[in-house]
Amino acid sequence: MTPLDLDGATVPQHSSGLTTRLILQYVERERGRGGVDALLEHAGLAEAEDRLRDEYSWFHFDTKNRLFESAAHVLDDPLAARRIGASALALNVGSGIKLALRAGGSTRLIYAGVVAVAAKLTRSHRWEIVELGRTHARLRARDVSGVGSHPATCEYNVGLLSCVPELFGMPPARVRHSLCALRGADHCVFDVRWLPRSTTRRTAVGWAGASIAAAGLTKRVAPHRLALASVVPVVGAGMVAWRSTLMSRRGWLSLEASVREHEEATDRLASSLHDLVSDLHEEEVLDKVVNNARGAVGGSEFALVLSDGPSKTSAGVSPDALEALELWVASSPKRLESPVAVVDLATVHELAPLAARRPVPLGSLCAAPLVFRDRHLGVLIALAPTHDGFLARDPALLESYAAQAAVALSQMETFETLESRAREDSLTGLFNHREFHEAADREIERCRR
Repeated sequence: MTPLDLDGATVPQHSSGLTTRLILQYVERERGRGGVDALLEHAGLAEAEDRLRDEYSWFHFDTKNRLFESAAHVLDDPLAARRIGASALALNVGSGIKLALRAGGSTRLIYAGVVAVAAKLTRSHRWEIVELGRTHARLRARDVSGVGSHPATCEYNVGLLSCVPELFGMPPARVRHSLCALRGADHCVFDVRWLPRSTTRRTAVGWAGASIAAAGLTKRVAPHRLALASVVPVVGAGMVAWRSTLMSRRGWLSLEASVREHEEATDRLASSLHDLVSDLHEEEVLDKVVNNARGAVGGSEFALVLSDGPSKTSAGVSPDALEALELWVASSPKRLESPVAVVDLATVHELAPLAARRPVPLGSLCAAPLVFRDRHLGVLIALAPTHDGFLARDPALLESYAAQAAVALSQMETFETLESRAREDSLTGLFNHREFHEAADREIERCRR
């Protein structure tokens, strides 16, 4: 039996469904539907496609690597994992995360936020920034779950890191895997270098200046070589101009992708708003709001702690963890009047048990209050497995979905109040004539069954 078939509480779930979905999407793009079938068959996961395509699912480290190995086999490409990572921006995966990354504004800031991004993809390895410059970064990934490393995962990380500048229409970064846990180290190190946005423009101006200077100098000292002296800088300027055109095209493609991602985020928010006026029951509405928040914020686990009534969680939050969250919410009413992020759960007394949780500890959280007409109805909480596991944009996104949950709860309360008034006499509190007939009809129908 594979880890995919087992309960998450028994077998650790290390890898996000974002990665498994990306693998399937890439193979489908390269080999079509037949390639996906061959991939799943080779990996022994033919019955698990729906879950593997679910971005909210989590899987064992070995399941992900088995898919990478099968992809390399089906595509006959030993570098398939690296190419899959490098294609992350081009495929329809993780639109909410891409949108949040673009909001970062620059390649450097994205690499600076690698800890938060990695938390959305993996629970098995903790990423750290060793060094960060204007056009270079050194990043470290350390195994914190005991699963070790795998060649495919290392290659996948190289591909993912290389594509970050493409968010802003720039060429891919150069990534060197300078230290690897597979070669005896206790962690992996990735050295990343990228071009600043102004490089091409400065280079073109430099070549143009060189052309003018060379022509002037040659005219004075060797007039018969004037044509040759002018050609070399002009050719260089032409090559740079061609590269600039290519980068402009990348910029347009990046802009188009950004527009698509904004549209998807807007559609998700609109869909969530539509649920508030649908015929769904309270439980279904709240479940949908939380699931939509997961798609936008990307936390690994979610909890909805209500002021009145039982709290709700997404898969993965144990009763003990929920109890700790409820205790924290009860002890922090003032702090939770606006969105808040806790970058290290171990530093908060009520949340420290979550940081020590096994098999997969939690490292940070992001919370937003459910407020409607000055009434505090609860808190929507997103949890991440690493310290500082959320992007700067996440609290505001979470707040928008918390507001929707607050509206849904308020609507449900209003409906229940009106329904109660329709059944009961306002003076005595006893059931009225209408409720008597409805109760009689229900009992008659029950007897008929």
